[in-house]
Amino acid sequence: MKQPTQITQYLQYKQDTQDVATWLLTTDPEFKPKGPGRLKGKARKDAKEGKPSPQGPTEYVLTLKELVERAKRIVAGGQVQEVPALIAIKLRRSIVRRRYQRRYYAQDGDTASNASHEHFVSVLEEMEEILKPILPRNTRKEEQPSSDAAALGNMFEALELEETAPETEEPSSSSSTAATTPTPETPADVICTLEQAAADKPTGLFALEMVMQDLWHMMRFVRESWQQYREGRLSVTAAAIAGMVAQGIHMNSMTELREEEIFIPVDFDAWIGSLLVIRDIRRAAAKGDEADGEDFQGFDRFLTDLSSLPSLIEDFTAHRNVTGDNAATLLAELPKCDWTGDMSSEERHRTLVEEALLQHMVFYLWQKSQAPQDLPVWDILTYETNQLYRSLELSINMVIAAWAHIEVRSALGPEHGKAYAELQAFADSAVPQISELLEGHPVMPEIYRELETGALKFREELRYWTSPDLTQACQLLTALPELSEQLLTYWKVGFYYEGIRWANDFGALVSLVQLYNAAKQEDILPPGWSWPTGQRLMARYPDMFVERRPPRSRRKYEDALRRVYGFPADRGREMRQVWQFTLQVSLLNSLDMFNWTAAEISRVLQESRLCPSLAASMRKRGGEPNLRPVDALERLRQCIEDEVILINDTAWFRYHVGAWKIVHRLYEMMATLSGPDDQRIREWELCLHFRNISYITIDLFHHPRWRELLQQLAQFMQEVFP
Repeated sequence: MKQPTQITQYLQYKQDTQDVATWLLTTDPEFKPKGPGRLKGKARKDAKEGKPSPQGPTEYVLTLKELVERAKRIVAGGQVQEVPALIAIKLRRSIVRRRYQRRYYAQDGDTASNASHEHFVSVLEEMEEILKPILPRNTRKEEQPSSDAAALGNMFEALELEETAPETEEPSSSSSTAATTPTPETPADVICTLEQAAADKPTGLFALEMVMQDLWHMMRFVRESWQQYREGRLSVTAAAIAGMVAQGIHMNSMTELREEEIFIPVDFDAWIGSLLVIRDIRRAAAKGDEADGEDFQGFDRFLTDLSSLPSLIEDFTAHRNVTGDNAATLLAELPKCDWTGDMSSEERHRTLVEEALLQHMVFYLWQKSQAPQDLPVWDILTYETNQLYRSLELSINMVIAAWAHIEVRSALGPEHGKAYAELQAFADSAVPQISELLEGHPVMPEIYRELETGALKFREELRYWTSPDLTQACQLLTALPELSEQLLTYWKVGFYYEGIRWANDFGALVSLVQLYNAAKQEDILPPGWSWPTGQRLMARYPDMFVERRPPRSRRKYEDALRRVYGFPADRGREMRQVWQFTLQVSLLNSLDMFNWTAAEISRVLQESRLCPSLAASMRKRGGEPNLRPVDALERLRQCIEDEVILINDTAWFRYHVGAWKIVHRLYEMMATLSGPDDQRIREWELCLHFRNISYITIDLFHHPRWRELLQQLAQFMQEVFP
């Protein structure tokens, strides 16, 4: 199985013992790798023809007895000086988690499974005792606090965090196996399973507890992210993605439990009942001094509050008869949250959820009867609420979405309308830019009709949904910062993509950057003036120049222009590909709120142009090489923040409009210098587009007075971009 990018506790549970067994197998002095075996079918045919045949990992099956024997041989052989810290941690973690599982066997009264489980734990403990002489000191049991859970947490905190790129990673000394002869197979080439696999399978309740603990950690991260946004330390987009991804990870974790038949609730009530059973079992264990080390009360309260949400939602939907006639009255009568501290958390939860449900219902009814178009995108809560109103069936995902909304609103407090204010501010800036763009191109060549149509549609959609006159939409978006953010991201990314299309299809901007560089190199820019945008574009896109650096002579200026326009380097050769500004924002446009799996997180991080280093595994000195859910969220949040900063810093529409004005001025200058019978000048006047722009700028450097003309053009650049 491919290693996941983010590791949930449930995946850790399944993987830890397998990793320990694999290490014991491959480190054993008597380990003899299996051969490839008899080839069949296509593999056999490829081998005969000498073609390489990809080989998958070799599978081994061990008994518990063999694990103990191999541990003894490793220690007795004396070749391994120290067990890798990661393996030692996985072994201890396996023991601790399986001890916790005793609670659930006692609850089920399954004596046979309990006996098998106890034997499994005793074998793991025996292995740990055998390996004790070569275990890293800071991972030994006696070096840890008395609480097993605290010991696990402290183990990881003691390991030094280290950010490294894959090509520079070096194994730490603590994870080396000195004097060990490398085998043809490494652990990456081996899959080791246990013959007693059934004993290693968690109970449904314990698996659900691990999934819910991950959700609890992620929800705390969600609140922290929105608090950072409220304080101005994070963009609303980066904050909101954390909540969306957390819910997606949880959805996929629950799907995995069902598909593997670990936990299949009979109905919705069974899921709620299971949360309460988990809470009660943990409370009973706490009385016996088996409380978990990390914030026992916090997770207990989370289970209690989460299990109370369904009845709150069902009561509201059953007793609120919302119609188009009484919607305004119901909204006016809705209690407001008291953020001064006088309102209890239960009352606040109820108020926030009822407000969200009522706002959605009012908007849902209005959109069905009056709205000419649907919302272009939804957040998860809006999607789940619409599903609820259509089917009248409450889902687990709806409950989780409601809880995430509570976390968001609790973090923002009375500033819940801040996200919608940002959306309106963006619209106030973007709509005039598009209007100026279209006004600057009064006669649009036929080849650009699609661009014009797209810009018009974008402007009208943005103007419609952010209009203050659209009362129902304003009320909904003010109350739901997550939905405001989804719309803001959708339109911001669309604005970025549409703008770069205009810049590339006309070619005015890249022409202007080349002309600016020529004026700078010739030292004929207006005194004291520079164009920071041009400097940034040259730094971000050095490949627009022939030698990936700004040219410094008239001939080189022309060569660079011919390159970006796709002209051949020499006569008689074929045309080259036209150079274009590439998209540097790839992550924000590829987000799928319902597809957050380990593979998806890995993909979006690897495809990001701005932060590929974040795709490297989070390495700890001998520690976990994969990302926990919260680690994945943190890296994703940082990557999104970097892309948001770039979008905010790159106004393609404004750049193109300014560049178009300057190129048009160049056309007027060249037309004045040409005779009235110049055929090309008449063609340019009729249709000034990419190919004609290329001829104009290249002709400039063929003119005897090119430096004088370029200096005049630079003065106009200063007027357009002061």
